Amino acid sequence: YYVLFCFSCDPYQVFEVQHSPCLILTVRVLQGRNITLGFQDLYDIPDPYINLVMRSSPEGRKSTTVKEDEPNPVWDETFTFFINFTKLILMESNSYWFDQLVGTVYYDIVNIRDMDKPQTETFVFNDISEVDIEFKLEFDRHPTLRYSLCLSHQEKSFIRKRKKHILEAMRKLLGDENGPQNIEEVPTIAVIGSGGGFRAMTGYSGVFKALVESGVLGCAMYACGLSGSSWLVSTLYSHPKWPDLDMGEFLDELKHCIDKSLLRFLNASTMYSYVKFMIEKRREGQPVSFTDIFGRMVGETLLADRMETTLTDQREKIKDGSVPMPLYTCVHVKKDVPARSFQEWVEFSPYEIGMPKYGTFMDAKLFGSKFFMGKLVKEFKEQPLHFLQGIWGSAFCILFRRLLEENHQIDPTDMVREAMGERLDEGSDSINTHIVNSASNSWELLSTRRGRAAVIHNFMRGLSLQQSYPLSPFTPVDERVAPGDEFDGIFEMHPTSVKHIYMVDAGLAFNSPYPLVLRPQRAVDIILSFDFSARPSDNDQPFKELLLAEKWAKLNRLPFPPIDTSVFDKDDVKELYIFRHPTDNSCPIVLHFVLVNRKFKLYKKPEIPRETKEEFEFAEFQLFDDPRAPYSTFNFTYTHSDFERLSQLTEFNTLLHIDEIKEVRQVY
Repeated sequence: YYVLFCFSCDPYQVFEVQHSPCLILTVRVLQGRNITLGFQDLYDIPDPYINLVMRSSPEGRKSTTVKEDEPNPVWDETFTFFINFTKLILMESNSYWFDQLVGTVYYDIVNIRDMDKPQTETFVFNDISEVDIEFKLEFDRHPTLRYSLCLSHQEKSFIRKRKKHILEAMRKLLGDENGPQNIEEVPTIAVIGSGGGFRAMTGYSGVFKALVESGVLGCAMYACGLSGSSWLVSTLYSHPKWPDLDMGEFLDELKHCIDKSLLRFLNASTMYSYVKFMIEKRREGQPVSFTDIFGRMVGETLLADRMETTLTDQREKIKDGSVPMPLYTCVHVKKDVPARSFQEWVEFSPYEIGMPKYGTFMDAKLFGSKFFMGKLVKEFKEQPLHFLQGIWGSAFCILFRRLLEENHQIDPTDMVREAMGERLDEGSDSINTHIVNSASNSWELLSTRRGRAAVIHNFMRGLSLQQSYPLSPFTPVDERVAPGDEFDGIFEMHPTSVKHIYMVDAGLAFNSPYPLVLRPQRAVDIILSFDFSARPSDNDQPFKELLLAEKWAKLNRLPFPPIDTSVFDKDDVKELYIFRHPTDNSCPIVLHFVLVNRKFKLYKKPEIPRETKEEFEFAEFQLFDDPRAPYSTFNFTYTHSDFERLSQLTEFNTLLHIDEIKEVRQVY
């Protein structure tokens, strides 16, 4: 496997991802002469400035400084505009426009004769006033986005470092004789957790405790989460003590984070602070949606005093390869198309965020910034982690309207208006009013895709997408999907002309982050899959999401073991099911851990039986059949007892099968 991660011989380098470059127009406003307003100069000496407008360019309005009482101003100010080269021939109707108090002049940039060379023009206003402008037109040779099917250099570097740690950890776990003998023998193991709200987060916390304390996590290359599981991984990796954190201490902190109702945030004072934050974000030029509010609720619940932490802060945790790389995901969707039909999976790592489908990635700190044709146009402050947590779990945005309507008979729209109305004085501008109305309207949209989705600037805006790229480029896919199939739109390409894109909880497509670890570039050999998805009953088949992942993998020509559902017996639901491909050794082995309370009722630790009445009563509970529904997907308040039961159950189920994990490695 080593050759896959060698900088000089990565086989995916042969697949070139191409996009047309944009044109960069540099405009240098030099100086003016004889700026006059005619007879008005007698009582008011001109205060000249220049507006520059390129209507077809993002951030296409620029202004010089004002030179007070100066008829011969010297500006010497430089501005940059980004232009779609394919539209250059249409520029007569999208001309350059200089708008100043003295007059207006149009300039067609086709008049720039030589690329890469400055060209100075003098513009005359009203036959007297003159302004000197220098133009320079050049192709962008250094796009901000990375176009490639390869993993990033940072991830490749991490893999090399991590494999050394894994080699040592596996020899310690399996013994010198049974463990890998060198780096080349080290398998790539990924741990993945499904969605499922706080149930998934709580269950995954018990899993991590078991994996850390057993030494198995030390053998993993990746730790992945979707929706509720992503909240667990991101909260853990943002913890100042991780990776030296005692997992018992972490679980105790988490237990106290979720023992209070999220409704405590839905009051006028808190809503004012939320909407104020949205106003500030909107004023900066960023789109806002209810996900901004929901993300802050999740962050204040889980992160507490770490509300300013970001995804790139997690680079520090993994810089030496001592812990697995965290990976998160969501899906890019269309407004009016089911996510399962049209879905474009988005990867989030501490290093990069992007869409493998288009071979297009950005530095993680630039997520949400404005791009055009691959070039950074306007950089915003890095999005806080809680905003990303809101995106990853955005399916639960609708929860709050349900809580309010069913339990409190409060109109959230009125709540927002009341909260803001008390603070906005009569002099408030129309922008404030518009944003407040938008914030309150977002409550009304909670039952729609638009209401649940996060809205961000389209980082692929203006790209000349000629094709999408198969996730398995050595085995190209047949893009013909039967009409009416639940995945019938996954090979469609989204137009890059749109300014904003919608991102939602990936669980709306299917509820486990297999696309993160099935990318052949990551060469994952063993997948430890922990499924916390809801089922109608405790004894129902636990393979629904796994079967969807299998189907998705087949459509994308990615190796995936056949899922034989006949192994399921409703009268004997197992904690673990192992799936292997019978003939393809390159296919990853899937160890599918199921959320079930079976042996836990009898044993407090593997091979240590329960003895007292209290111990048996503690373990006697149902997950999906309990009328109280303590583990409902829509329950966001856990008693300490409910948290301890679930986290100890998943810890037990994981520890119960540590030997099977070891055996899979030895057989592999």
